[in-house]
Amino acid sequence: MHQNPESSLLWNLISFTTSRLTNGILEGINIKIQLAKRRARGNRNINNFITMIYLLAGKLDLKHPHNSA
Repeated sequence: MHQNPESSLLWNLISFTTSRLTNGILEGINIKIQLAKRRARGNRNINNFITMIYLLAGKLDLKHPHNSA
């Protein structure tokens, strides 16, 4: 069954005004996954792909800890 675009827009508008939630966070996660996909081009191993997603989306501090003294 195909949904009418006007009714979908109205439903989204009503949803937002009552909950004040958007799908912005989900879209942000999707962008990170797509970036990982591009960086892992040609890599057929799913475990390496998942690791790439964690590295890009995990906000890990990967700087080498060294003393400047």
